[in-house]
Amino acid sequence: MGIRADFLNEIEEFIEKYGMTATSFGLTFKNSPNFVFDLRKGRKPTTDTVDEIRAHMDAYKDGAR
Repeated sequence: MGIRADFLNEIEEFIEKYGMTATSFGLTFKNSPNFVFDLRKGRKPTTDTVDEIRAHMDAYKDGAR
């Protein structure tokens, strides 16, 4: 798998684990309701975006414990 596919897979697993919708994930972590939908359609995120979203997901996980 490529970086985009791996990143999208991480997001899909996160969404499922925390019971979020794709829209709520995008709004929460990128202030964009279409963020996940765009990734699913093939959007290629920048390295900075990947790092930013992963940091937000890590912080969310820490707060969820």
